[in-house]
Amino acid sequence: GNYRDILREISYNALMAENLSFLQSKSSAYMLERFQIKISADENFAREIMQLFSMGVMKINMDGSAKLDANGNTMLAYTNDDIESLSRAWTGFDLQQKRGNIEGFLSNTVDPMRIVPDWRDKFPKTETTGGYIGDNYPLCNDFPSKPFLKKGAVYRLLGGSNLPELMDDNRKFRDDERTVKAVLSETSTLRSLLCNEDQSGNCNFKNSVTLETNHNCTGIECDVDTVRVVQVQPNMFYEFVHPPCVTFPFYNDAVKISRRFSTDLVMCADPRLAVASEACCDVDSTVGERNSVYTGERVTFATAENRCTSVSKSLCNTMDGVRGLQYMNQGYYWNSDSCLLQVKIKRDGTLTIVHKPSSFSQRVGHVDVSNENYFKVY
Repeated sequence: GNYRDILREISYNALMAENLSFLQSKSSAYMLERFQIKISADENFAREIMQLFSMGVMKINMDGSAKLDANGNTMLAYTNDDIESLSRAWTGFDLQQKRGNIEGFLSNTVDPMRIVPDWRDKFPKTETTGGYIGDNYPLCNDFPSKPFLKKGAVYRLLGGSNLPELMDDNRKFRDDERTVKAVLSETSTLRSLLCNEDQSGNCNFKNSVTLETNHNCTGIECDVDTVRVVQVQPNMFYEFVHPPCVTFPFYNDAVKISRRFSTDLVMCADPRLAVASEACCDVDSTVGERNSVYTGERVTFATAENRCTSVSKSLCNTMDGVRGLQYMNQGYYWNSDSCLLQVKIKRDGTLTIVHKPSSFSQRVGHVDVSNENYFKVY
């Protein structure tokens, strides 16, 4: 390991989060949307990880001597603006669920913490050298199609549970027999790799599998943009771990996404990303129908359109619901509406993003015209 590994371990440690008060820290947008409270993210750990655990207060040379500016003065390694920006990166951390094999603890402070997506800050975060966190990572929409079949794709063994652990799915998916799973074909090379058959023809499952070459699609693999959990054999599942990537807050050809009803809050989305589902309507109907391959599937805008065209329907614009069980249809759906991305700029030069659908709709709070989620731009 290296020092980065040590920093990662302490950052996900529950006792550290309790001690430096970023346990259950929530984004300003979440607090305003959910509780109508204006509050900033906790800054304690953002400050201490720089001051105590890594760079220190002053910039230094490789030999440990202080860096000096043109006037011979020492130079600050970070500013209060850096602390405020980086504090938003430490939102969303919470304890894992309690395990039965941990004795004497009222809560699980042993396992590395989990991240609650709703609590996370969703906006760009600057770092101390004039860039953004994530600058060295690829863009999410630059990945090739079907990334789950490409060289380097990682799968982690879930065992008998069909619920992903690194993504959120409704827990009812695990127990409801009506849940449609992404079952790999017997002729799939991906299935063959995950199964890892021995000479007797029995699967010898590994905890983690990384694809060493690109694979051609087989069966349902050809019909989906991405997968979340795949079934290799009855009651044996792997979760696809998408490589880390970043999304720009601004992008071309934005499209509106909404939930099950037209009265629900809406926002814009990048049509090239598989972040929403299809809801298909007849010309004279406002009730959507799903045409998904597996329960909980997300697709790109183009795939959603094609799914609806294949059943002689079109994407819903105005919806009075989606047929089927409510808990299976809780995500976002692509609409036929375009969406405009706007900016709101403060006098200090920071800005925030405003989404403006082409038809009047009430937007989610963190992209509404009244939002105050300002961030620095270069």
